[in-house]
Amino acid sequence: MLQPQIEALFDVPPAAYLAEHFVLFDAFKAGLNRGEIRAAEPDPSSPTGWRVNPWVKKGILLGFRMGAIVDMSIDARRQPFFDKSTYPVRAISARTACALFPAAPAFAMARTSHAESSACRRCS
Repeated sequence: MLQPQIEALFDVPPAAYLAEHFVLFDAFKAGLNRGEIRAAEPDPSSPTGWRVNPWVKKGILLGFRMGAIVDMSIDARRQPFFDKSTYPVRAISARTACALFPAAPAFAMARTSHAESSACRRCS
C-alpha cells in the first residue's frame, strides 16, 4: 500500500529525492488518475457525507515539493507557461469531460508581479 510510504516521505523529507521516490510518486499519481486513490470518499456516517483522506493531500503536496519548475510553454513568446515537472500538462479533448478556465488577467498580472518582486524570499 502506498499510504505509509507517501506519509513517511512527506513527514521526513530526504536531502535529495531519488529515482525510487519519483517511482513512488508516479504510482501514487497513477492511482489518483485511475480513481483508485481519492482525496475524499463518500461516507454516510459523516455529517457532511464525505470522509477526507489526509494522506492523499500529503501525496499531492509531495508532488509539488519534489518537482522542479520547468518551461511547459507551447508558444513561449505568446503565452509562457511554467509549472512543476511532477505535474506535466495532460492532453485533453471534449471527451475528457472536464472544464478548463483561463486565469483572470488581474490574477495573472498579480502572479507576474509577485514572481518579479525581490521582496519575496520564496521567489528571489
